[in-house]
Amino acid sequence: MAIQATTDLSNADQFRSVIVTTRNGRPVRLGELGTVMDSVENNQTASWYNETRAIILGVYRQPEANTVDVVNHVRTLLPDFDSQLPRGSTLNVLNDRSVSIRDAVHDVELTLGLTIVLVILVIYLFLRRVSATVIPALAVPISLIATLGGMYLLGFSIDNISLLGLTLSVGLVVDDAIVMLENIYRHMEEEGLGAFEAALRDREKSASPSCRSRSRSSRSSFRCF
Repeated sequence: MAIQATTDLSNADQFRSVIVTTRNGRPVRLGELGTVMDSVENNQTASWYNETRAIILGVYRQPEANTVDVVNHVRTLLPDFDSQLPRGSTLNVLNDRSVSIRDAVHDVELTLGLTIVLVILVIYLFLRRVSATVIPALAVPISLIATLGGMYLLGFSIDNISLLGLTLSVGLVVDDAIVMLENIYRHMEEEGLGAFEAALRDREKSASPSCRSRSRSSRSSFRCF
C-alpha cells in the first residue's frame, strides 16, 4: 500500500511514530502496523551497467525534433551533469540511436558521391570529349546545390529518404543532360547550326518528352514508396 502525505517528515524513524488511528483509547502508531524503512518507491526493478548497479535515465525526443540534434545537445550537457554527481559516481551513455542514423546517412552520402564520379567517368569514356563531359559534370553539383538550398530555406532536414531521392535524381539529371547534349551535337553536324541555335532547336523538340519522362519517373517512385 502506498501512502502519500504532505508533511515535513523526511525519514522512516519520523514516520514510524506517526499515529494512524486510536483503538480502545490507545493510539496506534504506524510502526505497529508494519515495517517502516527508508527505501525507494519501487524495489522490484533494478538496473546494471557493466555489472554495476546503476540508475538509467532515458531522454526521448519530441515527434517533430531531429534525433541527431537532440543527441548533440544532450552530449554537450553531459560534462556539466557529470561534474554535479556525488563523488564515486560516473555518467555513461548506454544507448545512442543517432549512431545508426549517422552511419546510414554516411553510407548514402558515399553512394551519392560514387554515383556522381562514376557517371562522369562513363560519360567521358563513351563520348571522349572533355567539353561534353564538363556539361553533365556541372549540371549535377549545380542541381544538388539548388536542391539543398531550397531545402534549407524551407526548413527541411536531410534524412535517408531525401538522400535516396537525391541519389536517384542524379541519374535523371545526367540522363536529360546527355540526351540534350547528343541532340545539340546532331543539329550542329547535320544542319550546320551554331551551338546556341542548336540548343534552342533541341529545347523546342525535347522539352515535352523530357517532362513526360520525369513525370513517369516520379509516378514510379511514388508507387515504390
